[in-house]
Amino acid sequence: MSYAAPHVGRLVVLRMDLKNFFSSVPARRVSALFQTLGYPDTTARYLTGLCTHRIPASQALKIPGADPGLE
Repeated sequence: MSYAAPHVGRLVVLRMDLKNFFSSVPARRVSALFQTLGYPDTTARYLTGLCTHRIPASQALKIPGADPGLE
């Protein structure tokens, strides 16, 4: 079976490359989305922080119970 088989006969097939996607979305845009959805400013700010910050895998591996597959 080929990767195209499930798409045969479809009107539209969308292909996306998510490489560097999350780092390309500015925090202000994420915050604006949460505010548009009706979250209070403080809540939108905290949710934005959770969605837009990351730590390097080397640091994440120091977290107890971290997945060794992160390397």
